[in-house]
Amino acid sequence: MDLQEVSDRLEIIEVCTRLHWCVDHRDWDGLDDLLADHVSFPTPAEAAEPGFDPARYRRSRAEVKAAYPGLLAGLITQHLIAGHQVELDGDRAVCRAHSVNVHLPENARHPDNAERPELVLHGNEYRFELARTAGGWRIDGRQTWIRWRWGDEAHYDVDRRLLEWSGHVRPHQ
Repeated sequence: MDLQEVSDRLEIIEVCTRLHWCVDHRDWDGLDDLLADHVSFPTPAEAAEPGFDPARYRRSRAEVKAAYPGLLAGLITQHLIAGHQVELDGDRAVCRAHSVNVHLPENARHPDNAERPELVLHGNEYRFELARTAGGWRIDGRQTWIRWRWGDEAHYDVDRRLLEWSGHVRPHQ
């Protein structure tokens, strides 16, 4: 492995990790340095459709950024992403990783909240597609799968929120 390949791999891992950092810290403008102008961003339900073609689910970076706040409204999140596996092919790359995603209602951290709603945990798998640009590596495709779930999803029904999200952000054909 040469120095350029090592550098590319490290940058790709950082880009994929920073995506989750930006989401957890609600740094939507930080996504500008991570996402391509248009990105294939299907929901898990869209990816499970018969004859799935990721190219059918291209959305603009602006649409993805605008949709995130509603998707995560009322939550504190932490995405612990690891196990990055990078495949390089010239100016294209695929990075696979897994994560444990923690979703906690914002009101759970207040001491006067006696109910203490249960947190929700998801074990996710991610597949990122990236392209080398003049500004560095950018994500132009992302797929996610929920491998396991734990907790009372009454306060965070991710499937319902993603369905609403996909209805508001129609993919570009």
